[in-house]
Amino acid sequence: MLSEVKRGTSNVAIIVTMVAIVAVVYIALLFYVEPIVFNKGTTYEAFIALDQLWLLLATVYIAASFRFWQKLGPDDIALRQLFGKPAGELYAGLPLAPPFLYSLVVFKRVILQKEFPAEPEDIYRGEMKDPSNLPEGKKPPIRQSFRTSISDADARKFFGDGKVGPADKLYSVENPHKKDDMITFNYKVPGDGLSKKRVTAELYPVMRWRIHHVTNFVANIGSETTVEKQVEDEIFSVLNRICQQISLAQAFQNQQWLNAILFHAVAARIKAEQQADGSWVSDEWGILLESIFIKYPHLSHGLNSAIADASKATFTAQETVTLAGAEKTKLEKEGAGAAKAAAALAEAELKGFGDGLKHAAELTGLTPAEIAAVKVAQQAADGGNTIILGADGMEKLVGLAAAAGKGLGSQKGNDK
Repeated sequence: MLSEVKRGTSNVAIIVTMVAIVAVVYIALLFYVEPIVFNKGTTYEAFIALDQLWLLLATVYIAASFRFWQKLGPDDIALRQLFGKPAGELYAGLPLAPPFLYSLVVFKRVILQKEFPAEPEDIYRGEMKDPSNLPEGKKPPIRQSFRTSISDADARKFFGDGKVGPADKLYSVENPHKKDDMITFNYKVPGDGLSKKRVTAELYPVMRWRIHHVTNFVANIGSETTVEKQVEDEIFSVLNRICQQISLAQAFQNQQWLNAILFHAVAARIKAEQQADGSWVSDEWGILLESIFIKYPHLSHGLNSAIADASKATFTAQETVTLAGAEKTKLEKEGAGAAKAAAALAEAELKGFGDGLKHAAELTGLTPAEIAAVKVAQQAADGGNTIILGADGMEKLVGLAAAAGKGLGSQKGNDK
């Protein structure tokens, strides 16, 4: 099946032209040109009929025009050129391009993804005294310097909010993939080392794009490498301006905001405009811009270790506080239990003592207070080291004596 043709001469027109040329030449050779004779008048006489030779050569040429060895797949797109001039965009199928007249330039029409400055495995982080002496196929990392975190007022001043700051108004940026959605810089970040220290990190921006108009692409740009080089220059130019104004913590916090700034900067560079379906297309460059985003930051081993240690210290401190709180609660509960047990014991002792006084009063006829006084006097007498001082002490001794006398009197009465 022949390739579909857009923006150029149709396949039918080319086939008809070739057939017409072959027919005209064949008729001319057949009726107006004599065969070429070799060894005329001899036993080895031979001749070549030019009309038949022409048909043979024309058949081979037409067959070769279908370029079966360059069949286009569903992911391919090609530009057919007539002596270097665009003559149609070709899609999946057999590309019709007569040899010596037409040339064919083939590209991929799928989404291409390019990571800058290179793929991770192609980044060289070893010792580098001279950038020109890099290992073959390797590129050096591009590092960005971040400052300490800035306030909301500083962000408005640095990036512009329409009232203060520069005219480009980057404080709030429109989401390139969602109309009427503004992404605003958020200055609030955790107060850790990434926000309070100057840090250097490697950022790896990624571009996703595809060829949309191959004719304009070849005419104005020429190659995929040219696109990627110009986009890379624009991206790192923007990052150099933005990253110096914020902390690494704020870059993490505002990654969507930063991606939107990069997208709009690249779209302006390649002159892309948003279409009715939401896609961003540059007719001049012949490409469609799908997305621009920061893939991930690469931190040095030392910085990663410091972050890990800081996180570990935070969790260790929290664990210590938790354990201390648990121990405090345990001791408080144990103390409360001991106090409750002591109170219960004292209550039981008092209750037992009261019951004993009541029973003794029934047997002796003394009042509970008198019996208690006798008990105290007995304890005072038994404890040779106990001394009762003061008026209150003397009253107790008198009370004890009276109680003892009354008790003895009652006992004598009973003896009679």
